[in-house]
Amino acid sequence: MRLFYGLRLPSEALHSMEQLQNQLRAQFPRARFPAPETFHVTLAFLGDTPVQRLDTAKRVVNALLPAPLDLQVSHWGTFPQEKGEVLWLGLDPSPELDRLHRLLAHRLQEAGFPLESRRFQPHVTLARQVPFASPDTPRKLPAFSPFPLPCETVSLLRSHLLPQGARYEELACCSSKSPV
Repeated sequence: MRLFYGLRLPSEALHSMEQLQNQLRAQFPRARFPAPETFHVTLAFLGDTPVQRLDTAKRVVNALLPAPLDLQVSHWGTFPQEKGEVLWLGLDPSPELDRLHRLLAHRLQEAGFPLESRRFQPHVTLARQVPFASPDTPRKLPAFSPFPLPCETVSLLRSHLLPQGARYEELACCSSKSPV
């Protein structure tokens, strides 16, 4: 099972992100675009996880009790990829989000899950395999005004990789409103 922990996003923010993604579709028709209902902020990626560890992974998320997060989407970013680049929306720095990420990492480590070594870069992926002309070419991306991203729910998600794109199945979650 391919597992990760992520923040569930509010519908108002999903709508704003979908509008930006539609502009990207016109600009980069050969890129791959995840479905808006799959947008999320990854907190920790477990990757391929034996089914026997699922209950432990669920216990980790159920014990989090996150505080509501008042995040802000503010800028574009890219990650290199074998075929083109990953294009994402980045979040302003947030001590509360960093604290949640560190707590989750600590709990995962205590539970014996291996942690990724790369730096935490909170973002929402809008496109993959974006064919920029070259690394030196200035990137002209749609302008947008920063917008709020209030998040209240941390989910344990299973990723199903399909030819038409990834689909996510929520296996467990914990909300600042009420533990589930």
